[in-house]
Amino acid sequence: GMRVRPLASLVLLILLLQAAGHVALRLFGAHRGLAASGFFGGFVSSTATIAAFGARARSRQLPVALAASAGALSGCATWAQLLVMAAALSRPGLALLWAPALAGIAATGAIAALWSLHGARAGPVPPADERGALRLREALVVALLLAGVALLVSQAQQRFGAAGVMAGAALAALADAHAPSASLLALFAAARIDADTLRAGVFIALAANTLTRLVTAFASGGAAYALRVGSALAAGLLAALAAGVLA
Repeated sequence: GMRVRPLASLVLLILLLQAAGHVALRLFGAHRGLAASGFFGGFVSSTATIAAFGARARSRQLPVALAASAGALSGCATWAQLLVMAAALSRPGLALLWAPALAGIAATGAIAALWSLHGARAGPVPPADERGALRLREALVVALLLAGVALLVSQAQQRFGAAGVMAGAALAALADAHAPSASLLALFAAARIDADTLRAGVFIALAANTLTRLVTAFASGGAAYALRVGSALAAGLLAALAAGVLA
C-alpha cells in the first residue's frame, strides 16, 4: 500500500498552496485575484472551485466569461498538482508525465485567458468574500480520500491487473482526480504497473474527473458557464493526450 509520509506531505502541500492563494488574493486585488483564487482553489478541489465560480456567475456577481475563466484555471492546478505528486512519489513517473502535464497546463490556461479577456470587457469586478484561507478540514478530507482510493486502486490492481487499475482509477476519479493519480504513481514506483498503464490510467482518471467537473459547472452556473469552462478543460485533455502520444 501507500506509505504514510507522502500522504502527510501532500496534506502539507495542499495547505501551503491554499496559503499562497490567500496571499495572492491580497496582493493582486479582485481582478487578477480572481485568476489566483481560481488557480490555487484547484489544488484543493477543481470541482469545488468550479462550483463556487458557477454560483457567482449564476447570481450575477461576476460576468459569465470571467467566472468561467477563474473556474477553468483550477484545471491548470490539477495538472500542476500531478507534476508535484509525481516529483514526490516517483521520479521515473515524472519523466513520463511532465510533457502531457505541461501541455495540459498551457492549453487550459490559454483558453481560460481568452475567456478572461472576453469577461474583462464586461466591467469592474466586485470584491470576493475571503473567508477561510487555510482549510485544514478540507486538506484532511483530501488525505483520507487519498488513503481510501490508494487502497481501492491497489486492491483492483492485485485482483484484476492493468484493466482493474484503469477501472478503479476511473471510478475513484469521478470523486477526485488527485487521489487515483497518486495511487497510480505509487504503484508505478513499486514496479507493480508499467509505463503504459501509468500514462493511460492517469489520462483516464483526468478524463473521468473532467466529466464530474462539467456536470458541476452546468449545475452551478448554467449552460453558458459550463460551455466556457468545458472548452478550457477539454483543450487541456486533448493537448495532454497529444503530448503523451508524441512522447
